Formats: sequence, C-alpha cells, structure tokens
Amino acid sequence: MTRLSLQCARRLLSFGLLILFSNTAVLAKNLAQESSDVPISVFNDSGISAELLKQAEGVSSRVFGEAGIQVDWVNCSPGDEAPGGKVACGQAIPQHLHLHIVRRSLNLRDSILGISYLASDGTGFQADIFYDEIEKLRHETLVDPAILLGHVAAHEIGHLLLGTNSHSSGGIMRAHWTMEELARANNGLLLFTKSQSHRMTEKLCVAMASGEWPSASSTELSAEGRGPQAAALLDSCCRLFLLISDISSGDQ
Repeated sequence: MTRLSLQCARRLLSFGLLILFSNTAVLAKNLAQESSDVPISVFNDSGISAELLKQAEGVSSRVFGEAGIQVDWVNCSPGDEAPGGKVACGQAIPQHLHLHIVRRSLNLRDSILGISYLASDGTGFQADIFYDEIEKLRHETLVDPAILLGHVAAHEIGHLLLGTNSHSSGGIMRAHWTMEELARANNGLLLFTKSQSHRMTEKLCVAMASGEWPSASSTELSAEGRGPQAAALLDSCCRLFLLISDISSGDQ
C-alpha cells in the first residue's frame, strides 16, 4: 500500500479546512498550531539558581519537543500565588499545570526524585520535584544537574499528561532509572515513546477543544467566548493534526 506523503496530508488538511470552514481558515491554522502547547507554572522553592532552572527547562522543552509538544514555562515565586501576584502564576488549575521544586519530601523515602498527584480518574495538575535527591544523584553519577532536573521534570509532567499507569519498561517514563537511562539522558536520548507522544498530544487537543485547557497564548479565549463553530473547528483541526503526526512519523 502506498503511504500518503506528509506534503499530501498537509494539502488535504488545507483543502478540508478551506471547504468546511472557509470563513475561519486563519483561525484554523492558528488553533492547530496551538493544539500541542502546554503552559506550566514553575515554583522554585528549592533555592536553586535562575540559570540552573533555565537550563533544566531547556532540557525538558527539548524532550517534549521530540514528542511534538511545546512547553510554555512561567517562572513564579511563592508570593505570585497571592492576590496581586503575577497573573499567570495566580491562574487557577487547570489553566496551568503547576510544578513545585522543593528541597525534600516530608513523608516519602529517600531516593524518590519527584511525585505527581493524580485523582482516581487519572487527572492531575501538580507535580513536586525533590532537589536534594537530585543533588545526591549528581554526586553519585557526575551527570549535570540541569540534565537530571530537566528529565525528572519531563517525567513528572508526563504523568500529568498521560494519567494513571503511565510508567513504561523503557524510556523516560521508566519508574526506576539505571545508569543506562542516565547515560541516555546525558546524550539527549531519554525520550517519550511514539505511543506516549501521541497520547499526550491527543489529550491536549481534546482538552483545548472542550475549553478546559487553554494554551498560554490563548488564555483570553474562554469556552463561552469561543462559540460552537470555533469549538467544532478546533476539534477538527486536532483530529487532522494527529493524522498528519502519524503520517509524518511513519515516513522515513
């Protein structure tokens, strides 16, 4: 069977949107591009430097970028959650995922690098990272702390996007990292699987289509203000975007 080329799929996308939503073609393009964005408010309660945090966010962004997801980081301080603080940091969950970097856990055993909080239905919006344990791992392995912190952040955020039972036998979502995983992380090869990447992108698309999870660049568009036509358009864009992602990853 002849596989559709990526160029052909893109033409089909443009053609379909032009026919079905000719009066909102520009909106379709913008929403499709935003469908894989995820905004994350980061609270650095560990005292690590802003430079280290920036480097770690860059590492994590690259991991998510390989999965087709763009992360919009919003760096916050504890006071930003209070009234009058930075607007993006004070936004109620689930408008932003929340990542807290603290020194240590108060009740978890040593060697735990982070934890994500999930409800019984698999949804969750906050993760904690324990930097003291990352420091210990750094001294034991000599892996750069920004690489460790960035990959741990990607792992915990991955839980929030994938839901329950999201550990895997290999890759970044493996529950226990050995020297093999750390070596792959050091070489930029510790990543999400194709299946995990597809699931996360699909979840973001569905959430945005329902108006429950706006991207950082479209927070001013409420579910009420979007209207049924735009909501249907976004849903169609997401489905076609995922189709193109499948075709693109299959072409060699």
